[in-house]
Amino acid sequence: MTDTIHPGETWRRTVTISDADGPVDPTEMTAVLCPEIPMTVTTLEPGLHEVSLTEEQTEVLVPGPTRWELWGRVGSDMLLIVAQGAEVTEVCGP
Repeated sequence: MTDTIHPGETWRRTVTISDADGPVDPTEMTAVLCPEIPMTVTTLEPGLHEVSLTEEQTEVLVPGPTRWELWGRVGSDMLLIVAQGAEVTEVCGP
C-alpha cells in the first residue's frame, strides 16, 4: 500500500497498534516523513494513533516517491512500528 500526499493539503493516517493481549501504547512516539519532516502523532484511544501533516508542511513537498515512519518505545526497546510508502503528487486546483 502506498499513501498519496497532495502538496498544500492536510494529510492524516490512523494506525492501530496491538498484540495478542490487546492494544499497545508505546511511549516516546515519533513520526517522520522521510527524509526529515516531523509529523504530529496524536493518541485517539488506547492502541489507536493518528499521524498527520499540516497544509504548511505539505505545501513544500516535491512530487515523487517517499515514505513515512512511526517509531515508539515498547519497554526498553525503540521499535520501528510502521514504515509506509508514500507518493507526493502534483495538484492542478487552487
